[in-house]
Amino acid sequence: MKEYTGSLRDIKLDDASGPTMEKRIVFSPEVHDWPGHVVRYFTIKAGTGNPLHCHEWPHWGLILKGEATAVVDDQMFELKEGGWFYIPPKVHHRFQAKEHCDFHFICMVPEEGDRLPPTLVE
Repeated sequence: MKEYTGSLRDIKLDDASGPTMEKRIVFSPEVHDWPGHVVRYFTIKAGTGNPLHCHEWPHWGLILKGEATAVVDDQMFELKEGGWFYIPPKVHHRFQAKEHCDFHFICMVPEEGDRLPPTLVE
């Protein structure tokens, strides 16, 4: 039977998942035939974050649950449930979940954005 609906939490973890972050592919060229883009569901564990990085493609994001601090192009922003974010290409950025809750968000990128690794900033 073909899947037409489902739960984000039931999607298998992507290989990029680790102890502080979970990644799941919701839609892509290979998953539910969405050519050109990838929709990912991320959970960043409370009190943790991802490293400062940049890449050649943009992100579009929708915040489902929790709170985080974002650093985007040397500016700090507070991200909260029900919000959205946009990260332009070639801009340094990172997310840090608040200590009291996991941070859940949907992130959409062009297809190459899920295939190529980001450049970490030291």
